[in-house]
Amino acid sequence: MSGAKGSRTERELLHMFLEISWGAIRIAGSGKTESAPDLLAGHPGKLLVIECKSSKKPAIYINKEEILNVMSYSNKFGGEPWYAFRFNHMPWKFVPAHTLLANNKVTPEFGISFEILILKDKKTMEQL
Repeated sequence: MSGAKGSRTERELLHMFLEISWGAIRIAGSGKTESAPDLLAGHPGKLLVIECKSSKKPAIYINKEEILNVMSYSNKFGGEPWYAFRFNHMPWKFVPAHTLLANNKVTPEFGISFEILILKDKKTMEQL
C-alpha cells in the first residue's frame, strides 16, 4: 500500500486495534523496507504481524515473494503473519499469509472479518 490512501487505511486499522485495548503500532517506512510489515498488533501471548492492502479494484494480487517476506519477518518476532485487505466501501478482511501462497488473488468475499479475528482470541484474553 502506498501514498496518502495507504497511510490513512493503515491508521484506520491501527485505531481499530487500539479501541479494543490491544497494543498496536504502525511501522514507519514499511513501504520502503521490503520485508517490514505495516502493523504489529497484539496482547499478552498473541502478536499479529500485518501487511495492509487497499484497492478500488475488485481484486488484489499479492506477489509470492512479498508473502514469503512477511512470513519471514513474522518468524523473527514469533508472531502470526496476516494480510489485511480493505476494498472501497467494504469492511476490513483478514487472511493468514500462508493461505495466499496457494491463491494470491483476493476479492472482497475472501477472508475473515475484524470481529472474527478478535473473537478467535477472546478465550485467550479471558484467561489473562
